[in-house]
Amino acid sequence: MEGPSFRALGLRPPEAGCPSPREVVTALQRVSAEDPSRGTEAFAQLVDAEAVAGPRHLSLAVLRADRARRQGRVRLKDPGAAFLLYLSGTDQFSEAVRRAGISPETREGVLVVVPEADPRPWVEALGWPLSPEAYPRPARPETLLRLGARPEEVRGLSPDRLELLAMEQTALADLPRG
Repeated sequence: MEGPSFRALGLRPPEAGCPSPREVVTALQRVSAEDPSRGTEAFAQLVDAEAVAGPRHLSLAVLRADRARRQGRVRLKDPGAAFLLYLSGTDQFSEAVRRAGISPETREGVLVVVPEADPRPWVEALGWPLSPEAYPRPARPETLLRLGARPEEVRGLSPDRLELLAMEQTALADLPRG
């Protein structure tokens, strides 16, 4: 898969529910705004690690969001929000936040920086320590259930097959509902 370069790493909140999702978004946007040379397509997004089925899943979500932006099919101004739609496999932003966004219950996160850049400014702004256990890790059935798969679709699948199923859902986010 060829697409924009990105950097992803696992993080852990210092304690459950701290900081709030709103504070996280504000911190990420503040750091991103400090370097206008990164361009309007650049973003940093923190997602719940439980919504990430693996590196290929992240890569496809980054690629699909970038392709939709270049083709003028993104109705959201924030490229990080578009990425969240593709990662979660839905075309509804509120559902994408529910599936993949961080919440007070988030135990581990994945910081995604597009295009690839030194993630330290965002990590420092968030105050979340690194957590190599959070990313990358093998896909789990709970991840696919969180992303909207049915239990019978994930039962007995290997981590590799689970990641492929997550990628399929990511690709289907573009199809019109009818």
